[in-house]
Amino acid sequence: MNEKICSFCHGRGSDVYIECTNCNGSGYDPTEDKPFAQCHTCYGEGIEESELCPNCEGEGIVDEYSDIDISEVEPIDEQDDIKSTVKIGWYMKVEKLKKSELDEYCKELGINTKGVRKADLVAAVYQHQRAEIDKAIESGNCLELLKQKIGELSDEYAGNLKAKIINRHEEMQSDDNSHYLIYRVLGISNDEGALIDEYQNTGRFLYKYAGSFLEEAASLCLFFSNSSGGKTTVKNTQGQKPKTFEIDFLNGNDAVELKWRDATTDGDHITKEHTRVRVIKEHGYTPIRVMFYYPQREQAIKIQDTLKTLYSGVDGEYYAGDDAWNYLLQISGYDLKSILIEIAERRDSESLENE
Repeated sequence: MNEKICSFCHGRGSDVYIECTNCNGSGYDPTEDKPFAQCHTCYGEGIEESELCPNCEGEGIVDEYSDIDISEVEPIDEQDDIKSTVKIGWYMKVEKLKKSELDEYCKELGINTKGVRKADLVAAVYQHQRAEIDKAIESGNCLELLKQKIGELSDEYAGNLKAKIINRHEEMQSDDNSHYLIYRVLGISNDEGALIDEYQNTGRFLYKYAGSFLEEAASLCLFFSNSSGGKTTVKNTQGQKPKTFEIDFLNGNDAVELKWRDATTDGDHITKEHTRVRVIKEHGYTPIRVMFYYPQREQAIKIQDTLKTLYSGVDGEYYAGDDAWNYLLQISGYDLKSILIEIAERRDSESLENE
């Protein structure tokens, strides 16, 4: 069988962008009474990140004569906000790398890449990382290593976020601001309108990067405590779309879903999550939802209350707010919140010094 690089994800296998499944690309929440309420899934972008390529199912390669129908989704060819260099450290999600980048990274680690599929290389990288952690455990330096890796991770995300914001500011200099007329009609001055547009645009990046960083840092804590756990997928036994559901971290028999927060007000979100939870249960795992920040709006809170009942109905577990932080501490043995407070205070001090 001849194989070729997946044209949808360009060999990356994961983290492709598709039309937002909540707003169908409009950027507006279809369930809100207000006609122009921003979509809580894509934050107005009209696209959302899919962690598994719908064409190659994460492999990065497909059968040369593959006829999988992906007409309902649209990929973004260039994903400049995804880490595209192998120099940033082993803590990153190596699934995001293109096959060629992963090959280069593996060679630096001394891992053989000839004739090895991407999924096997990812497994080999994780095995290499595990060996480093085990060595730190033996020497009593595991906590120091974890803090180091989370610190490096925060530096990487902060740098990428800053670059995206600067780039968007530059793009906005040439924007057509004729819509400010409507702002003025509604009592918003040109200066106020400019600030609102600026924060709306850059806020989207902040929400996305904040969520990705916290979820990855939490995964690191679990990875440091479990030698065999990690991200995985399960086949959808309830329907054809999607073909698989992703588990953020399979910790023994616990299928842990990590969320920094969930502010969705979309009722369809419950249906999708119900299907995912049932599928996970059918595979013999216990679905566990860990959400670090609880929503503050009434409709979003109602959605979370329903999800909590949903998890309870399948003998799953649901943790939010302080309960989520405590769950991670109890399961992994690492106090992620304290680690993040240290990093935040360091950044605060650096900002004061630079003033």
